[in-house]
Amino acid sequence: MTNRETQDQFQPLPFLLDGSLNVHQHRPSSNTLVVFVHGFLGDGYETWGNFPKYIFDSRTDVGVFDYPTGSDRRKRIKTPTPESSARFLAQEISSLDSTYKHIFLFGHSMGGLVASLAAYNYFEGLTLNQQSALRPLAGLLAFASPLGGSVRFAIPGFSDLRFLATGNRSLRKFREYRNEKIDDELSEYPNSKRYSFPIFSLSGMNDIWVKRTNSALGIPKGQAEDCAGSHTELVKPPSEAYKSVQWSIQTIAKIQLMRSRVRRPSASDAPGPLIAPEFTPGVLVARMWDTSESTWVDAFTEALISTAESYSLSVVDSRSVAPTMRPDLVIHAMHSLEVIDEPERLQQEVLEQLTSNADFLQTQVALGPTGEDYSHAETAVRGWLMEAHLHARPWVEGVPNAIALRDKIIDWLSVVARAHMHTASSLPERRRADALDSAFEAGTLGAHDKLFGGAE
Repeated sequence: MTNRETQDQFQPLPFLLDGSLNVHQHRPSSNTLVVFVHGFLGDGYETWGNFPKYIFDSRTDVGVFDYPTGSDRRKRIKTPTPESSARFLAQEISSLDSTYKHIFLFGHSMGGLVASLAAYNYFEGLTLNQQSALRPLAGLLAFASPLGGSVRFAIPGFSDLRFLATGNRSLRKFREYRNEKIDDELSEYPNSKRYSFPIFSLSGMNDIWVKRTNSALGIPKGQAEDCAGSHTELVKPPSEAYKSVQWSIQTIAKIQLMRSRVRRPSASDAPGPLIAPEFTPGVLVARMWDTSESTWVDAFTEALISTAESYSLSVVDSRSVAPTMRPDLVIHAMHSLEVIDEPERLQQEVLEQLTSNADFLQTQVALGPTGEDYSHAETAVRGWLMEAHLHARPWVEGVPNAIALRDKIIDWLSVVARAHMHTASSLPERRRADALDSAFEAGTLGAHDKLFGGAE
């Protein structure tokens, strides 16, 4: 049973004796829900510390799933196995399909395995007329989860430890299903006819229980990261600026960006995704926020060229195309020292642009403090966005110099390029040709531009 409560500030709710899902909703409700799933010997709220609060403060609805494990089973009316808890969670997620556009699972330790199995049950339970590559269940973030199982735990008769064992039949079933029907890579799933369910992992650098070789096992390249802390410290962030929180918020934003190109299907929709009318396949538009720093402009230009070569796209500066073409990515580089020494001026400029410019409300924005104190400045910028409840949208990643800025812009452009190519690949041939013809007529493209894998 799901307990839902609207809250202005995050406050824990009581659970039912036999376990339940508590949903903390904003007023009005967000279109995104993050469900926290604790691990072995864990507890719905205690496991995560202030983590759910920090995610809730980012204007995202939060769910906390509690299920019996270890000695806690004796306190419950029922004693479900981890497998049955996963089935129950899948049912609760399905019941929230009509409420949320994006539902993410956060699993700690064994909770990552319970969440994985819940995802399997969720997708397996869809009927034929519900099948679509894009469903509300949007992804899994696993925190120090033994994705390959654990040789430590192979005790027969104890369902929790049996579930954690490497030979667990249910988890093996999920892995087989994942190989056949789930695309778990952010860079690939938009072009697949499989269910899109990207999986990311965060490993504790001082974790003595689950090593990185296990917690990152099978995770696609670029979707596994490390964080300071032990097995439990990883999910008890001391502040909203802690890496596990910011990594989570940025990962959600990346997945949402990819999903934003495809409209959520309904029973009345024609098959296939739809796109914004101003979208032009093969043309990626980027804008550098007004700046007089020539080294930053050079870094931006080099990044455009590199991305065009890597993805066979026409990657252009917004100043070289018609004003009606909305940028896919807006980049604002800023001096780290100015962020620290003149915070009021820059803070006002950033927040005004993000809230008053219609284009910025519909495009991806990246903020890059640049200079010697970039780490300190990065924390300050995130603080501005936290106060304005905007930090779930822009990417904030500082760099030490212009060379590093170029590489970071390439990273940002790569994510946007993959989303762009997904939308292009979903177009029927006739619609794609019409859009390209219009682009040539408008002078946006030159005949030498490489499009869609090298077609000229």
